[in-house]
Amino acid sequence: MGSEIEIGMGIAKLRVSLAEFATVVRNLAGEAKHQDVRTTIKEMIEAVRVSYDTTVAVFTPLYALDSEQVFSDRFPQIRADFKAHYLTDTDAVRTRCHVVEAKLTDLLARKGLLRNIPLINRSFRRLDQLAMAWLNNDYELERDMNMFLDNINGLLDRLDADMQSDLPDAYQDLRWSLSQFEDDFLATKRRLDDLDVISAVL
Repeated sequence: MGSEIEIGMGIAKLRVSLAEFATVVRNLAGEAKHQDVRTTIKEMIEAVRVSYDTTVAVFTPLYALDSEQVFSDRFPQIRADFKAHYLTDTDAVRTRCHVVEAKLTDLLARKGLLRNIPLINRSFRRLDQLAMAWLNNDYELERDMNMFLDNINGLLDRLDADMQSDLPDAYQDLRWSLSQFEDDFLATKRRLDDLDVISAVL
């Protein structure tokens, strides 16, 4: 069950960084009146979603496997799709930290436009910290995404091997594994939904 621990740690770390990003962006978007600033925020949200949508997209089809029969029928295709898309299309799913960091730097350069708004000033202080964390952790965040995908791949391979010899046990293993990730999975999905709402009004 080591892979479940690694996956759980990976999605938890991704969730925490997404939560901080969403909080800062929400505050900025609510007060920013300049269209160029709002456009930059929207572009930053789009770049972040390239990575974080992956955590939702990987788990969503697995939660639909709600019986042994459905698991038996659909799991092989889900596993094949994962290997074909997430393990080969690396540019689309790896962390886009360099894009986000560039947008954060752009926003910080526009700080003077919004200097007199107290909430914006507080948000920019947090934005400074977030930009520094994103820049310093660029390698770490990309590594976390790589490890997350590798661990998901390992879990799917193990389930595939197990279902060949003991379908009921493999299915129970899947359900138990998903229960370990559910809180972080749902929290990540809520944050992404929040970003959709923010982006829609920019």
